[in-house]
Amino acid sequence: MENKNNLLHKIIQIISVVLMLFLLINIFNMIFLIRETGDVINISDNIRSEIQRLVKLELYGDPQNDMIDTIDKLINDFEYDKTRYEWEKQQDPATLEKLNLLPEIWRKLRTDLINYRLNASNKEPLLQSSEAYFKTINYVVEATENYSAERIKELITNEVALAILIFVLIVASVPQSTKEIQLIRKNRELEVAAYIDKITGLPGRRSCEEKIWMPMNPKKAPYCVAIFDLNNLKKMNDLYGHHEGDRLIKGFACILGNISNDRIFAGRYGGDEFIIIVHGYNKEKIIRLLYKIELQVNDHNKENDHPQIQYAVGYSFEGETLRAMIDIADERMYVNKKNMKEKAKSLVLKIDCQQTSNVHYN
Repeated sequence: MENKNNLLHKIIQIISVVLMLFLLINIFNMIFLIRETGDVINISDNIRSEIQRLVKLELYGDPQNDMIDTIDKLINDFEYDKTRYEWEKQQDPATLEKLNLLPEIWRKLRTDLINYRLNASNKEPLLQSSEAYFKTINYVVEATENYSAERIKELITNEVALAILIFVLIVASVPQSTKEIQLIRKNRELEVAAYIDKITGLPGRRSCEEKIWMPMNPKKAPYCVAIFDLNNLKKMNDLYGHHEGDRLIKGFACILGNISNDRIFAGRYGGDEFIIIVHGYNKEKIIRLLYKIELQVNDHNKENDHPQIQYAVGYSFEGETLRAMIDIADERMYVNKKNMKEKAKSLVLKIDCQQTSNVHYN
């Protein structure tokens, strides 16, 4: 009897595992589709807002050639990129037809815009083209949002089914239930640890990477990325031990944590590297922010004999993406670090020369 029960439990476990794998694959596919749909919605909204602003300015007699070029690029990029979206294969024919009409309608709108500049008294074609574009893109956005909502419902259904199967698997594995629960807890802890740095409490490497790869929101511009690299951390660990090196890292992390808010993201990017991503600050405010960090570091160093915080920093406003901006900031940080090292060497040589001069004089 016991063997039969064990066999039954094993069969239930195998069936549950197979179904769970199927559901997991489906869940990952749903997440992939939802993310891609979100990209389409974001790009469409961006194009829609830019065209709306363009038409409004043109009707007020303010020509915007640069904006036309920008929209051309957005349309061309979208026309090129949209072919890679998996969600497009699952759209209904009406949505695809509207989607494929967008570039053609934009070209018509652009032509009517040029004609309006030549004859401002005849604005009806421009208004009609503009209305046609808005109706078309609104249809696309609404259909895409509905598609996303349906995928979210499917995702929730799959997650519920997965939860039920997990429960069945645990019940069917009573002798191993404790180990299973411990494993689940451990996985949750690892997931949290991947996003939150254990030593500093700041967002960790994965959180920083996700933040960097997020598209920039024009409504939150301008953006700035700064990267900090702590100097002499290895030397500090060798001289005083890793616990002192950790104190140095925690001290600097605390300073960045104090300045972080809804506009300032601060995270630990690597062993001795930290980043901040700021939106809505102009260059003058960024300089003041960096100066504030410097002052707080100086205060920390006055209150602590060791470890003393020293760092190199680079920042950037340039770049079409946060990824590109952080690469620029990283290069500038290394230039700053190199200059600091050369300055330190020059100071040592100067002191040595002065000491040699004094000995010779005596």
